[in-house]
Amino acid sequence: MRSRRTIDLRFLLFLLPLLIYLPFVGGYLYPVNSEFSDLAISHDPYTYFLQQSIIRNGQIPLWQNSILSGAPFAANPLSGVFYPPGWLALIFSLPLGLNIMALAHLLWGGVGMYLFLRRINLRPATACLGAIAFEALPKLAVHFAAGHLTLIYAVSWTPWVLWAETRRWEGGGRWDGRILPGLLVGMIFLADPRWAVYSGLLWAVYAVWLRMAHPVGLPGIRRSFWQEIGGMALQAMAGGALAAPLLLSMMQYAQLSTRSLMTGADRLAYSLPPARLLGLLFPDIGGYAEWIFYPGALILSLALFGVFAPGIRRRCGLWYGVFIVMVIWAMGDNIPGVEALASLPGLDWLRVPSRGLFLAGFALIVLAVQAVDMFLGDNLENDLEARLDPILYLTGMFGFALLIVGGIRVLSGALTIKFIWGTAALTIAFVWILARRRGWISAQVWWVGALILVLADCGGVSVLNFQPRSTAEVQSEGKEAAQYLSEQPGQFRVYSPSYSLPQQTAVRWGLELADGVDPLQLKSYAQYMTNASGIPAKGYSVTLPAYTNEDVHSANQGFFPDLRLLGRLNVKYVAADFDMNLAGLKLLARFGNTRIYQNAMVMPRAWVEPLDGEGNNLWMPALIESWTPNRIVLKAEGAGLLVLSEMDYSGWVVRIDNAPSEIVPVDGLLRGVKLESGTHLVEFVFRPVIIYVGIGLAVLVMMVWLWLLTTKKGEYRG
Repeated sequence: MRSRRTIDLRFLLFLLPLLIYLPFVGGYLYPVNSEFSDLAISHDPYTYFLQQSIIRNGQIPLWQNSILSGAPFAANPLSGVFYPPGWLALIFSLPLGLNIMALAHLLWGGVGMYLFLRRINLRPATACLGAIAFEALPKLAVHFAAGHLTLIYAVSWTPWVLWAETRRWEGGGRWDGRILPGLLVGMIFLADPRWAVYSGLLWAVYAVWLRMAHPVGLPGIRRSFWQEIGGMALQAMAGGALAAPLLLSMMQYAQLSTRSLMTGADRLAYSLPPARLLGLLFPDIGGYAEWIFYPGALILSLALFGVFAPGIRRRCGLWYGVFIVMVIWAMGDNIPGVEALASLPGLDWLRVPSRGLFLAGFALIVLAVQAVDMFLGDNLENDLEARLDPILYLTGMFGFALLIVGGIRVLSGALTIKFIWGTAALTIAFVWILARRRGWISAQVWWVGALILVLADCGGVSVLNFQPRSTAEVQSEGKEAAQYLSEQPGQFRVYSPSYSLPQQTAVRWGLELADGVDPLQLKSYAQYMTNASGIPAKGYSVTLPAYTNEDVHSANQGFFPDLRLLGRLNVKYVAADFDMNLAGLKLLARFGNTRIYQNAMVMPRAWVEPLDGEGNNLWMPALIESWTPNRIVLKAEGAGLLVLSEMDYSGWVVRIDNAPSEIVPVDGLLRGVKLESGTHLVEFVFRPVIIYVGIGLAVLVMMVWLWLLTTKKGEYRG
């Protein structure tokens, strides 16, 4: 009973790193010095769209019409349609539900880290400290503030994959456990496909390392080379089948998107500048989220301590290698040869190599807790087995940090908070390690102090790197303009060259945008909008239109749109934060800096034009009978070509008077269908077969896994 209470109390400690978020859980977090967060831009509006589609239409939307004049929704990883845990956010109001899910994943990651560290035979107290250090990692906090929620979800599954692989390699057990690592990588893919590449590679390297370090597994259990290859292939297939609903549809979407046009420079965007390596010692407070990778002074010091402790170095070579490789990868275009590496299949879909710093931080924690485990032992002197005391090397690092700080103080005459913080944290960490190394304090007291230092250091850096904003404030950005437009009659789209209608506001007022922010954009639409907006494209961009500088509200001033092309997208209104003196645009209203213009050349959402394509002014509007994301019903008068101002995409089918017909691409972009004379009822339905095939594969693999889990057939004997 006493042991159970101890375990329960230990797991309660995992809540401590999350306490810094609780005052802000009902609102939005933003990075310090930034006016944008992906939580507000993408995750909140997409989740709200999903939530409202279920409530109002009783259907899961496979297509979205909120931004970019419509695009595949379920095929977009940011939608979260195929990630089951993410659906729990729909129970709550937003952004509360999304914040709760992010915190739940951080806690889940901590539990996984604890179980993984225990699986590799570290003490419970050691594993507990490692789990808390993982949850408190400032890298996770700054990406939380940047709104990269799916990345937080995916990274939190990483220790579970390593736990499952360690458990699998120990031999025996059941077949359900033999395919569990692959299933967990598949779950990571459903959360965020980008991180599945990193976690999948780590899993493969870790599996190989286990076989090299322990070539026969547990005593009495031997496996041939081909058995191991077959086992890994089986896991890969299981993970791929679980991820199939998103994997298959996303591959189709990505090939048709601007993502497939990325150059080497696009893939290596936001590479870590070498000067930012000092961020290991001195936390980059108020810096760019992608470049922050401060692990905490104690974690860094303990990891360095292990380098010079032979016992740790011998058994942890993998993690030193992971750290070094990931730091090199993070520096991207600053390192010769990385661009060629980034062009390899699989890696060529990734951007922002500095995301590899998550694994660098993870590796440092695994290394640090090895030293913690040694410090908690009863025979520290014999455990070290070092000719030179590792404290000497820590003294060198500490002296190097003081030299840097002193030089900066002399040259600039002042010190910023990051140098003060880093120096203070390194000093405390050095003294605390020295105190235990010299035996001045007991193991229990040292562990408590280490826990407090990790929480205070990492938690403080995290809090200093984000700024909270209230729900009312964020959801009211552009509210007056959005409310005015929502009161206008008819169905129409709005275009803004200055992001005057933030996506989290537009979706709540039921507005449909021709512009938008999303990593996946149809190539055909991006090219059309380049001509329609008059704003030139400059390489890959997550925004449409692209912005030439950081001030999105003025960056596109001086570019003028083609109103006819916008009109064919049913763009009736243009919202801009600058004057647009253009014939055909009529100024209707102004709210703060935002001007609302009406486009005189707007076309309805659907119309019938001559089949020969001549006489553009000879058209008749079609009547919209019903409209949901997955199904559109129109009444139109032929003969002619019915044009629906929606993107043409594989999976859309059309029926005319209940008879199947064929969709004809219009302008290389829109959906059209030929009509004979008379009045016709036209129904467009989105039925992407590839999604249903993926769902079938996922259901099949889960049924097999559950069957193995609940029957004796699951037993495995090596």
